Amino acid sequence: MEIDSFEDLRKLTQVFTDLSDEQWSSFSKFCHRRVIKKGEYFLKHGDPCQLVAFISAGLVRTYYSDKEGRESIKRFSIEGDFIGPLTSLLLNIPSLINIQAIEDTVLYEFSYSHLTNLYGTDIKWESLGRQITERISIERELREYELLTLSAAERLTKIESKAPKWLPRVSKGFLASYLGISPISLSRLYRGK
Repeated sequence: MEIDSFEDLRKLTQVFTDLSDEQWSSFSKFCHRRVIKKGEYFLKHGDPCQLVAFISAGLVRTYYSDKEGRESIKRFSIEGDFIGPLTSLLLNIPSLINIQAIEDTVLYEFSYSHLTNLYGTDIKWESLGRQITERISIERELREYELLTLSAAERLTKIESKAPKWLPRVSKGFLASYLGISPISLSRLYRGK
């Protein structure tokens, strides 16, 4: 379900902080709508990136790929999620990740440097950035915990019990990559249930 307008994006950011009309107007001048077709990339490994985006509609995967081309999916992002290469943005280095649309995806993208410049103008901007970063950090830590402490079967059960909205929208191959196992191993887990 696509967020109908840029104003709906504003309503969603109010979950984090209440920005005035003037503050929102200042931000909206630097925010652009972009459509990425299924299979296209928001960002590729090694590319420079200064953008962050909010997903209005669609589904993307964030993944790493090694020298042999093996992929490890870090995260699936859907409507209402923010995406961007946080490490690359903070360290000003080329992207370590790939962000690819699994479905046709509508984004509102904006410059990270513009957002950080806004931090100095009002504490509400800094609060917004901090809360988004905290949300991403919590998600990352929980994911790392599961990968390092749970078996593949336990990780699958946990995902199924949470029933994330992306689960029925991803292929079994992508799910296996997200779990850190092969598609064959995933098939065995399903047969063992």
